[in-house]
Amino acid sequence: RNEHFVCPEDLFGRITKQASETASCVTLTGLGGIGKSQLALEFAHRTAAEWPETWAFWVYAETLEDVEEGFRRIAEYIKLPAQNLPWGDLYQLVCDWLYDEQNGPWILILDGADDPSVLYKISEITNVLKFKRRPLTSLYLLKSLRPNSSIIVTTRNKDLAIAINRDQKNIIEVGPMPVVEATSLFRKIAGPKFRPALDMNAAIRLVKGLGLIPLAITQAALYIDKYLPKSITLVKYLEELEENTMEKFRLLQFDANSIGVGRNSTSILDTLQTSFDFVRSQRPSAANLLSLMSFFDRRGIPKWLLVSDIRGSNTPRANSPSIMGRLELDDNDGDTNNDSTDTFDGDIDILMNHYLIGANRTRDIFEMHGLVQLAAQKSLSDAEERAYCDQFIHRLAAEFPSSPLGNWSTCQELFAHVQTAAQYPPSVDASEDWATLLYNGGRYARLLGDYETAKQMSDRVSNVRQVMEKEGGQRGGDMRRLENSSLTALILMDQGVYDEAERLFAQVTDAFKIMEAKLGEGHPQTLTNMSNLASMYRIRGALQKAEELQVKAMNVRDIKFGREHPDTLTSMNGLASIFRAQNRLWEAEELQVQVVELRGTKLGPNHP
Repeated sequence: RNEHFVCPEDLFGRITKQASETASCVTLTGLGGIGKSQLALEFAHRTAAEWPETWAFWVYAETLEDVEEGFRRIAEYIKLPAQNLPWGDLYQLVCDWLYDEQNGPWILILDGADDPSVLYKISEITNVLKFKRRPLTSLYLLKSLRPNSSIIVTTRNKDLAIAINRDQKNIIEVGPMPVVEATSLFRKIAGPKFRPALDMNAAIRLVKGLGLIPLAITQAALYIDKYLPKSITLVKYLEELEENTMEKFRLLQFDANSIGVGRNSTSILDTLQTSFDFVRSQRPSAANLLSLMSFFDRRGIPKWLLVSDIRGSNTPRANSPSIMGRLELDDNDGDTNNDSTDTFDGDIDILMNHYLIGANRTRDIFEMHGLVQLAAQKSLSDAEERAYCDQFIHRLAAEFPSSPLGNWSTCQELFAHVQTAAQYPPSVDASEDWATLLYNGGRYARLLGDYETAKQMSDRVSNVRQVMEKEGGQRGGDMRRLENSSLTALILMDQGVYDEAERLFAQVTDAFKIMEAKLGEGHPQTLTNMSNLASMYRIRGALQKAEELQVKAMNVRDIKFGREHPDTLTSMNGLASIFRAQNRLWEAEELQVQVVELRGTKLGPNHP
């Protein structure tokens, strides 16, 4: 029995209520490590304490061999003459004993029944419907149920739970622990190393970071109790854990074998790996999809991005056909699969069925538990990890808008994933897409007013482009490097670092002027930097120089692109700001009204 058992009383009360009904079969279902076996074990112990005359039997149901071993142990315990009986005869002999009311009340726990084929094989033993798969509701074991008896099945397979249980109220989904109970579990196991006055907030942060999964919390508490020196506080250790990926893996791979359930208790990562292996054995394309999804931000993963066609295309998502149903490591040319939508939906079904991902009601936005995401990445080889990460970056770079104007909602939807991509060091093959993605993400972050994130992205782009330039793998490198320098100057200007911003603006503008012979007069980037430098002069009070530059940029843009073009409107808005600084308020108002009206016509009245 687990002396550290903690559970919300409403959940345990529901299990007790359903299992206490006449001839009940209760199915506990949920993610691996969520505490299903612990709940079943505690129920068995409490039942035995309250009604000592009740038999309690435990059968591991991961494989048919496990089930046979469990039934032989039952037969031996209740002294049935079954020593040399074939498995089929043994199974029916035990079931008949269970059905006999003279033998008293009993509970039977089938633990880890994740593979439907195991129970289907059991159901075929009676040779009824010999040549057809029998429905699990006709399982001979279930026919052994009678008053004062109950079966509890624990499974990670939601479809299997439904197949077993005719009564949906007897299917109990076990989710993450409430924070109070999760913190209490950690405190009980950590023992004297937990100091409530100092460690309570840190403990809450830790259990939340572990996704409120009981097995992970138990592991963490046992690991900390065993390895954390008394001189290091929990707060200090948490800081190290958040910065040190290897330490996080050591903690999550720690074998919490002292919790007492299972022949070989394993770590949360190993437990989740078992689920991944089963999914891969049943449907490899679903395992591939999970591997790809593990590189996204764990929340808000859009279906359209998972199924969008990225082969040599940078078209907006509205024009991107959804044909990438089956995800592979390579990107072979060829005909698309007409059944790709069915394939994708089938992949999603099995991942949701095993609680590896969740979805909104319309199943077009997905999410993953943080530990599932971490374990999925950890399960990959180095080559697979690089390939799936590259595919994630390629997809995101192809779909994240190069300009937020007119694409604000798409930027909002994808920006968390851009921030996640920024944490992955790019491979040589993905460097260009990664730099482009972070440059566009930095532009959007700046418009949000998140200058710190924008500057971090801009700096990373600068660093990777320097590496690419040295290695000779960058086409159009000068142009892209200058574009990023211009973005950096804008961010510095927004942050009030005016001297550095003005110096960068001037350098970039001069560089583009030199390149005009090749680019052509009035190149958009030259005009952009003229406009930006004009804004810098306005802030520094050089209003005449600001006006001259902004008027020139506006006039050329008006001629080349038209009055309604976003770049022209940007120059008009900048010139209005200069007029306002010069106290030419009527001119400023007239120009600003034009900008508002034209932008409202182009973008709509509610655009940010």
